[in-house]
Amino acid sequence: GKKRSHRTAKGARTLDTLEPLRVTLLEQALVIGYIRNGCLKHMTKNQSYVPVDKQREWFEHSAPYHTYLYGVEGSSVGFGTRSDDGWVSGGLIASFRGRGYGKQLFGHLCSLGTPTKLEVFCDNMRAIKTYLKLGFEYISAYQNPATFQWVSIMEKK
Repeated sequence: GKKRSHRTAKGARTLDTLEPLRVTLLEQALVIGYIRNGCLKHMTKNQSYVPVDKQREWFEHSAPYHTYLYGVEGSSVGFGTRSDDGWVSGGLIASFRGRGYGKQLFGHLCSLGTPTKLEVFCDNMRAIKTYLKLGFEYISAYQNPATFQWVSIMEKK
């Protein structure tokens, strides 16, 4: 695929800025569903495929409030949500993972208020490193009863 970064005059690679867009339209929520379904193995609560009718139902109950699509050069590449009590969740399409966009995405969600809390599988070291760089700390862990994987709960105050 097309690289989403470029080199400066001195040859250093720089990322394009991830642009947040507040979700207000059903069509945007359906894009989130597509991106989320590509991130299922990283979801700590529900790893089920979400069909269009369930995504529509979700949108009607929660999406317009604290939900964002994130874009690069006009293409939607990620999503993020923040609950009223500070829990965040998000994901990126596979080709944008591991390239610094997750730090931008979760940095934006953190900028919306404190404290900020999230869950991450304990073996997802790439994500954990990102969260630690953003100032998150471990607060607890549990074993997911559906997947038997260990999940860390992290918080940024």
